[in-house]
Amino acid sequence: MEILYDKPVYLCSGGYILYVEICNEISIECNKKVHTLYYQLLDRKKEFECIEEMIPAYSGITIFYDPRKCGCDKLRDVIEKIWL
Repeated sequence: MEILYDKPVYLCSGGYILYVEICNEISIECNKKVHTLYYQLLDRKKEFECIEEMIPAYSGITIFYDPRKCGCDKLRDVIEKIWL
C-alpha cells in the first residue's frame, strides 16, 4: 500500500541541498506527483534564482541551491505554495 504524504517531508543537508520526499514507496502515482512538482518548480525557476539544479527521483526531488541567494526555509515556503 503506497502512502502519499499530505504535505512533503523536507530534509535540509549541507547548507545547499534540500531533499523533498513526496511518499514513502515507489509507485507510478507518487512519481507523477514528483514530476508535477518538478515541472512546476522548473517553470518558476526564474523567480527563484537560487535553484541551481533539481534531480527528480521515484519518490522525491533533490534541489541544489545557492545559500547566498536563498535559504532552505524560503524553498520550503515556495513548495508549500505550489503543492497540489
